Amino acid sequence: MGADCSVRVIWYQWGCGFFGNMLWQGAATLIYFLLAFVPLYLWARGRYEKSRVQAFAQSLVGICWAFLVSTGYPLWAWFESRSFEHWVVTIDIALRADQRAYFKLMMDCAKNFWTAVLATYTIAGLWGVAMKESPTKPGVAGAGT
Repeated sequence: MGADCSVRVIWYQWGCGFFGNMLWQGAATLIYFLLAFVPLYLWARGRYEKSRVQAFAQSLVGICWAFLVSTGYPLWAWFESRSFEHWVVTIDIALRADQRAYFKLMMDCAKNFWTAVLATYTIAGLWGVAMKESPTKPGVAGAGT
């Protein structure tokens, strides 16, 4: 039997709906982690040719992937916050401040993870630019002959 969500006194209780459920939070984190980092890992390990990466980046799937990685957390946080606020007004007023503080802590941790994902891709992009082969020009010092 599932938990009775009408008497729930902590937001991140197991088995109460979609938002505020640690099982769903963990599954969403794992899916996001895989979607965000597997392409970077494969690219870094040389599993993709440059032309395939460029084709992926310009495809509808690539654009949707970039949208998901960049906006997935803010959208999730927005829905989670709305659900939390609908729930928190139903509990005893004495518990609300503690629940809001804990909820803010959890959201801040998730935001830090999301920021690290974006920073990782920023660094990878800078590496990609730095490693980009530049065409050799005749007469330029160091250019191949």
